[in-house]
Amino acid sequence: MDYKKLTPQDLDNTRFARAEAAELRFNAKQAIEKLAAELTDDDGAKLGLSITPSSDGLDSAIESPFGVARGRCLIRLGNKGVYAKYVFERKDRDELDRDRWVEVFHFKIDRDKRITSEVPDDQPFHVERNYRHQYFVLAQSLTAALGRDLN
Repeated sequence: MDYKKLTPQDLDNTRFARAEAAELRFNAKQAIEKLAAELTDDDGAKLGLSITPSSDGLDSAIESPFGVARGRCLIRLGNKGVYAKYVFERKDRDELDRDRWVEVFHFKIDRDKRITSEVPDDQPFHVERNYRHQYFVLAQSLTAALGRDLN
């Protein structure tokens, strides 16, 4: 198997990996809880999306008009250091009619607690601030990604 060559910067970015990973997991929990809460008002309910975070917030069960999905937090190392990647996977069927999970969307949280994603006109926003509009756009984007035809 071919591995991407590690750089001195990669090694340097791991110096505080344990503490950074713990903080990022906490931030991911906050973010998914705020995203789930955004779905409880009238506008959120219209999407038909329901997110139930696990007690630690690192996993979530999702129901949508397009079927069942799940979310999970992964801690990764990128060019700018350690970050959290909250991945959403839709339950689907393969060509042999077996269940499979297909990644359809994700958002990232960096060490500065900024959330970025693939939403239209994405502007990073801070996990701890009350950016209801940005969380709603994130929910809309997740709903659209869950419904998108992958073929």
